[in-house]
Amino acid sequence: MVHIVDTCYRFARYRLLMAAGHSSMHNVPVIIFEHPSLKDHLFNEFYPKEVIERQGASDCRDQFEDLLRNLSHPPIFSVLRVNTRLYDIETVKNDVKEFLLEAEPSHHFNVRVHPVLREVLVVESTIEAKHALYPRSEKEIIIDPCCGTAVMRGAHIFGRGVIGLTKGTPLGGPVSVYVDLEGLCRRGLREPYLGNKTLVANGTLKISRQALFEGGKNASGVAVVIDETFVTNPSLNNVLPEKVFAQNLPSIVCSLVLDPQPGECVLDMCAAPGGKTTHIASLMNDRGIVVALEKAKNKVQKILENARHSRLESIRAFRQQAENAVTPEADHPSGKREPPYKSGSFDRVLLDAPCSGTGQRAQVKCNHAVSYVKSFPQYQKKLFHTAVEAAEVGGTIVYSTCSLTTSENEALVAWALSSFPHLDLITQTPHLGSPGVLCHGLTEEQAAKLQRFWPSSRLAGNSNADCNTDTIGFFIAKFVKKR
Repeated sequence: MVHIVDTCYRFARYRLLMAAGHSSMHNVPVIIFEHPSLKDHLFNEFYPKEVIERQGASDCRDQFEDLLRNLSHPPIFSVLRVNTRLYDIETVKNDVKEFLLEAEPSHHFNVRVHPVLREVLVVESTIEAKHALYPRSEKEIIIDPCCGTAVMRGAHIFGRGVIGLTKGTPLGGPVSVYVDLEGLCRRGLREPYLGNKTLVANGTLKISRQALFEGGKNASGVAVVIDETFVTNPSLNNVLPEKVFAQNLPSIVCSLVLDPQPGECVLDMCAAPGGKTTHIASLMNDRGIVVALEKAKNKVQKILENARHSRLESIRAFRQQAENAVTPEADHPSGKREPPYKSGSFDRVLLDAPCSGTGQRAQVKCNHAVSYVKSFPQYQKKLFHTAVEAAEVGGTIVYSTCSLTTSENEALVAWALSSFPHLDLITQTPHLGSPGVLCHGLTEEQAAKLQRFWPSSRLAGNSNADCNTDTIGFFIAKFVKKR
């Protein structure tokens, strides 16, 4: 009896909410912080005291709020790196057009070669991006913020991503997709969710409620095909895997900055999922040795799978703690299959370091505490010690993160130059981003040699945003070991 009364109350409240306008338009949600103190911490990270003194606190605060809006919006552009070692880019461009036309016949995409990076295809929808969405159905799908980010970037929803589904939703019927902003929706919810939520898409149900929740485990396969979201990005899952690799543009730039050469020995310290690893091997024309390390077995398997798709044989991937990659007593990789290897063995080292991920898009909600963000610099420095030890004299080290905090980026560069006098900071090519932030004791000349990608979005009001700026946030530094 209590259950019946509660259910009636919930539906009555739902009807009142709908009548009060809760079915009206939803704008792109700006990041919600689970811990409000993190927002203040990030402001001080993105705009250190030296920057505030130069620009003024009010201007910095306005820029910070604009940055949060940009981080909340999905990129309009999708980027594919072409396996130009084996395929002609113009031919692949036409193949991608045909694939997308067949996979998504209701949408049309422009596919063009990047004006600078001639191995890169840029994909943009011909459908104008939306500033707001309206729910197309009273039937709801509830997902978590991580799934919401993927949906806003073009992904469909797999069975394991569904938290709640309104009962009575017919298979093949329309659904409106909401993100649970409180984390309170119970799995298998049958009624409309009355907690704090935001609309991120409209779609079509492809797996029944019974299959999703009543089988004892998560159903596999696509549960909801997304028909409409703020930006019509293509779903790039398994798009011509032998010919293209979907990557964020700054990640592609990172491997080009490393500039690996055929016949060299290269270490990719934190390699999953293998996009940079396969790019490095391709740039070397699959001649030489590329050692890729990861801590998790499944991630190592993913690297090897991507290497097979790209038909690359120079890649060796191992389950190994990156900080234990080298030791003075070990042998050179040319004479030893598995790590650890002899110190000073590598011509080039890429350290795409574990980081706080504050540059990722589109961010719906951030659950992290300040302590989480503060935890990374110490580990990054430990890994950088290993990178320096692994590189030979005259060798190159590239350090990168997908974070925007200066403590993980410019502060680490300043520390590295102070701690390792035999390192030189080097100018980067290509340089499509902005200079580094002038802070933490860096000179203007040093900051100019760094590369930062500050996210910029037309949807957030930045009309000049293009495929080089409408990216995730990213940071790159390049060093040479002198002696």
